[in-house]
Amino acid sequence: MQRIFRQISRYYFCSLNNIENTKKKPFYQDINVNSQISNMRLDKYLKEHYGIPWTSLQICLRKKEIFVKDVQDLSKHKNPDYILKEGDIIRIPFSFVEKKEQIQNSQKQEQNEIKLDQSQIDKFKQMIIYENKNIIILNKANGVSCQGGQDVSLNLVTMGQQYLINQTNQKYLVAHRLDKVTSGVLMVPKNQQIAKIYGNLFNDKSNINKYYIALVRNSPKNFKAMINAPIEYSQSKQRAIVSNIIDENSKSAHTHYQVLAQFKMEDKNLAAKIINSEHDYIKDWGDFSLLKIRIQEGRKHQIRVHLSEISKTPIVGDARYFDKNHQESLFQYNKDQSIFLHCYQTFINNQELCNRLSKNSSSQIACNNLGEVQVEEGVLKIQASFPQHFNNLFELGFKDQPEQLDKLKQMIKDITL
Repeated sequence: MQRIFRQISRYYFCSLNNIENTKKKPFYQDINVNSQISNMRLDKYLKEHYGIPWTSLQICLRKKEIFVKDVQDLSKHKNPDYILKEGDIIRIPFSFVEKKEQIQNSQKQEQNEIKLDQSQIDKFKQMIIYENKNIIILNKANGVSCQGGQDVSLNLVTMGQQYLINQTNQKYLVAHRLDKVTSGVLMVPKNQQIAKIYGNLFNDKSNINKYYIALVRNSPKNFKAMINAPIEYSQSKQRAIVSNIIDENSKSAHTHYQVLAQFKMEDKNLAAKIINSEHDYIKDWGDFSLLKIRIQEGRKHQIRVHLSEISKTPIVGDARYFDKNHQESLFQYNKDQSIFLHCYQTFINNQELCNRLSKNSSSQIACNNLGEVQVEEGVLKIQASFPQHFNNLFELGFKDQPEQLDKLKQMIKDITL
């Protein structure tokens, strides 16, 4: 009898424990919206932070399993495009929280299994102009792809992830890109809040000016001009094409340029002259021209196709865009046949970004052999030093004219378009 009583008691208390454990597990979790996620769409936030697929999100919203409570007017919102406000409360099923934890644990396990490649980490470090907890500013080397892909063994995402692997809550996030063959200024957000700011800026483009320096074959028709020609990108040809119309495939593209100097080969020597004004410009004088360029939109391969097809001045070394003599040894110092296109300056008019870099209205943040970063009255100014093949070009062309070379460098820095 006692034995039967003990068995019944054991079963009873076990059942009570199971019920208690079940009670402890909530059906829903509330998420308080803070300043970091405010102004995001509800569906985008849930997709990015909890990996909820669009179809599952729609079903949960219809069943009122997911909604946002507005603490100001106590109304409930269940539209996927609802813009979150600071103070809102998002209610989601606890199953999504568990799923997120499973994904995070899986990612941590994968991260622990990553074999660090010190050579990639070192190469990434060699490109850093400036870094803080929010952002990395790079002087990207040419030949390094911004993202992975087919036949891409070396890319910044992989290198950046390796570099940041031991930095808690910091990720390599893509805000904008440069072509693999292009060097220069590249900004890398390290958290979603900064990525969102940059994403909005680069989508809007009205508060960003990006300046490039290019050496082109021949001389453009005009000393200073704006190329207005829509372009589309052909996947089959793997290059951009100039279009006559703007439609679903082609997009508007505006490229501004000014000639800064001309170069001419004379008995295997390179002669150079600065172009101070339109009066100094003689179209047929040189074999090569140095241009400062500003793009409005930033379409894929915009500068390369505009200069090649419209201006008939392909960038030196750019085989894809019809520099027919790209395989020749243009100058003996350019041994790796690097393309002569460099993103030299990026100016961003945004007070919030400036405040995150400096408490002073005007201050120099960084200055080293890779470039400069400074804040000036709400404008973030970034400048990336030239790669070696550009420096070799300048030194050879102006080897007997050091004062002229200094003047050219100052022009390159100061001229705006």
